[in-house]
Amino acid sequence: MNKGSRVSALRGDAGRSLIEVFICLAVIALLLVSVMRAVQEFNARQRVHAVAAAVYVDLQQARSEAVRTATTVHVSFVQHASGSCYWMHSGKTDACSCNADGQTVCQDSGTLIKAQWLPLPLSPQVKANVRRMTFQGHQGTVSTTGSIDIQLAHSPSIRHVVSIAGRVRTCSPDAARGALPSCG
Repeated sequence: MNKGSRVSALRGDAGRSLIEVFICLAVIALLLVSVMRAVQEFNARQRVHAVAAAVYVDLQQARSEAVRTATTVHVSFVQHASGSCYWMHSGKTDACSCNADGQTVCQDSGTLIKAQWLPLPLSPQVKANVRRMTFQGHQGTVSTTGSIDIQLAHSPSIRHVVSIAGRVRTCSPDAARGALPSCG
């Protein structure tokens, strides 16, 4: 084999190896994109579950507080263009409100127990089919039953359904998801 044949043989092998390297890099890039998308979806689901757990605990706290103090405790919900807000207070029904900046304020006739502001677009949003639920003292019943949906854009939502007895049931309105039953 002469010197020119060896050089051309080496160049041909190097060209194929370079193409193979680019194909491998393309496959790795596609895998990384799908892994990143899966991680983003997982993080979105985790944020929805975290907010749903907080809302569930807050509803239980409102019921317990009403029974413990033998007074009414209101849980109110509002949607703004910049996010959603919910708060828990005692006193007159409309004694507290949440403005578009997420600030919850109460008049003299109301005592704020807890407020939660969830700004768009990063936070899951809390949307209720009622404006307010009022938990009654002594028995912990609620005057207005309703459901509360917790959702982050383009991810499945979680729903809490509050019965007249003040009990909270959690389900998935999208479809049965893992441990959550379908709201059906």
